[in-house]
Amino acid sequence: INFFDIDEDDAMEAAASDGGNDQGIDIIFPDDSSEEIVVLQAHCPENFSKSTPKTKWDSVVTSLPFIKNPELLIQVGRPDLAESLDSVKAAHPEYSFAVGLITLGRKSEQIERSLHAHAIDEVHQHINFFHYAQDDILAKYQALIDAEAGIPDDELNFSGSLFEDSGDYGRAWVGSVSATELKRLHKAHQDKLFAGNVRLF
Repeated sequence: INFFDIDEDDAMEAAASDGGNDQGIDIIFPDDSSEEIVVLQAHCPENFSKSTPKTKWDSVVTSLPFIKNPELLIQVGRPDLAESLDSVKAAHPEYSFAVGLITLGRKSEQIERSLHAHAIDEVHQHINFFHYAQDDILAKYQALIDAEAGIPDDELNFSGSLFEDSGDYGRAWVGSVSATELKRLHKAHQDKLFAGNVRLF
């Protein structure tokens, strides 16, 4: 709901696909901001201090043939998952796929290496692989908090002319800013400077 900015009902429906024999597919939903169909494996460990076991990533890799051919899900007794996948694909035929693992465990270097290998493999060139672990989730959450808080006060020095604009979004000033000025602002505010921008993630 928060990280992908999807409706609560849609999130609940997407999560309802979890269950036995899911072939590594816990959640399926369209992400309109990135124009991707997100297919993910979720993991909540008993011990939050340990690295996520690579078997959790292997489950993600296992899902790939079933994502490409949902008919296979029917053959293994999950027609509900096949229907969910088919309906999302039909509603968004131009969307690519984002496939990955979200875990409350710590980041695993083994998983990162496997993710990189899959990402550069030409067989999977139309799939965006991801692995969000404990620290990533905390950073994303902090970015959401920072975006709400904003930067209380600072001065922005433009290089040359600028103009003011306003609309439903509020007020804006448009002009050129030097790299030195951006460096100064970032040193003072770190990622809070960009927290309101979806690209920060």
